[in-house]
Amino acid sequence: MNTELTSLYDFVVIGGGVAGLSAANQLVDLKVNSILVIESGSYPTHKICGEFLSPECLATLKTWNIPKPTEISSISFNVLGARFDFNLSTSAGGLSHIYLDPILAERIQRNGINLLTNTQVVDIQPPSTTSNLFSIHLSNNKIIQARQLIVATGRLPQFQEKKLPPKYIGIKSHFEGIKLDCDMEMYSFPKTYIGLSKIEDEKVNIACLTREMDPDILTSPRLFIDKLCTQNAEFGRKINQGNMIFPKWMTSYAPAFGIKQPPSWNNAYFIGDAAAAIPPACGNGLSMGILSGCLAAQYALRQDPVGFKKEWNKRYQHTFFYGKVLNEAMLNPFFGAAFVKLCSQFPSVPKYFFRKTRDVS
Repeated sequence: MNTELTSLYDFVVIGGGVAGLSAANQLVDLKVNSILVIESGSYPTHKICGEFLSPECLATLKTWNIPKPTEISSISFNVLGARFDFNLSTSAGGLSHIYLDPILAERIQRNGINLLTNTQVVDIQPPSTTSNLFSIHLSNNKIIQARQLIVATGRLPQFQEKKLPPKYIGIKSHFEGIKLDCDMEMYSFPKTYIGLSKIEDEKVNIACLTREMDPDILTSPRLFIDKLCTQNAEFGRKINQGNMIFPKWMTSYAPAFGIKQPPSWNNAYFIGDAAAAIPPACGNGLSMGILSGCLAAQYALRQDPVGFKKEWNKRYQHTFFYGKVLNEAMLNPFFGAAFVKLCSQFPSVPKYFFRKTRDVS
């Protein structure tokens, strides 16, 4: 099939999720205009996510004139009937992907940046000895060339051989009519945890992660949620008082969490899903996507991929260590109950873990 060489850009961003759009928006702020963003889907799109915005990213969203997220200042952990509440020293926020992503996309388009949607990357040819440009083959049979490449998605041909097998199943929906005691509530079950968190318009996002790899959960998630309701009366009461806004629960497999090893390409910067899969228990996924996207844009402008990788590791390696600890505690109520007891006796413990799972820039 014939291909067509169309354009050369200084910066190409692959992946138009929060991380990729944040990188593009930061490049706009740095007065760059030769940018292309390639997104395989379209807007708006729901994603399985806790939709929790950690405090450290809110200032960036404010500079981009993103409407103020719903305030989240209190969090509760509920394990085996025991409960611990704590207040954040600095308020976080709640905002859904279906609300946030289109605003980020519209901002770059208002600034004249090209955005391709419903377009997949078929192949990437990195710079060679004869060319210092990336050649990006697209599903529309066109080839784009780029001087700098920012990769914000793991769904690339080069990643298929290293794709990790699924270790978890994620479940998500939005509800209305649920009254939370805290702005975010976390419930722990054997091999499963689920979070209820406020988002815009008085809605509540419900996101679940389970290690039970029963395929029936993908096809009948409501039965699985109903089972959890019978195991925790308080959780069941919250679910049953609300009305689900989605026509059905969203479900998806998820791989093991950890830092990935992307290709070592010159002038390439890996962020978001291309760089790592972060445990949702630490609540730092969205913030990490936003801030690492901004970081990649700054280093890409300086053409310093080595410096970017060092800074990324400095900021986020500790996040994954403490995030995995929290993830395992929430998946095992025995350890989760011990964690809740420890937090009750020493209120500084949850604040310590919250601080250790944030961006330390």
